[in-house]
Amino acid sequence: AIGESVCRRRLEGVTPIDTLIYIKAGSAIGGAYLVDGTPLVGQGGLAGDISHIPIEAAAGRPCKCGNVGCLETIASALVYENNAQLLAAARGGVPEVATAIRQAGTLLGLSVAHLVSFLAPQGVIVGGALSAVDAFSAGVRAALHQSCLPSIMENLVIESSRSGRDAALWGLSTLTPQKISKEN
Repeated sequence: AIGESVCRRRLEGVTPIDTLIYIKAGSAIGGAYLVDGTPLVGQGGLAGDISHIPIEAAAGRPCKCGNVGCLETIASALVYENNAQLLAAARGGVPEVATAIRQAGTLLGLSVAHLVSFLAPQGVIVGGALSAVDAFSAGVRAALHQSCLPSIMENLVIESSRSGRDAALWGLSTLTPQKISKEN
């Protein structure tokens, strides 16, 4: 599964991560809650869809889902006209772009903070194109630290995905053989 390598790894002096929230932040926003490396899918496979959480900062912005004020309308790369140029400018240190991307990360972190507080996972992994931008990850991290109880944050692992944009493909490649063998 997406977080299996993170969940199963055993580093010297580090407890393995059994529960984590995975957030994909790129042209859209998605997520998953994993227990023992397996994502919980929920009814209709919709568990983890955080892109349509309403947030105050997006008030009045129409979303492709038909609602207004969804997180995705202001915290995804889709909001910007040219994703590749945006990411290059952010990595190049253009202050205005880095500030905007950090703000998007902060908004995502504030939204995820509710889930972290409720589920108390051992880790939060951020993947997708925006996770490669340090300002975005810093915004997520700062918002979580600001919004969650210190006792929850004390041992919470917050990392950018090592598989980056390919995390979904890695997850699919590990889940598909299991699904096929269960159906046969």
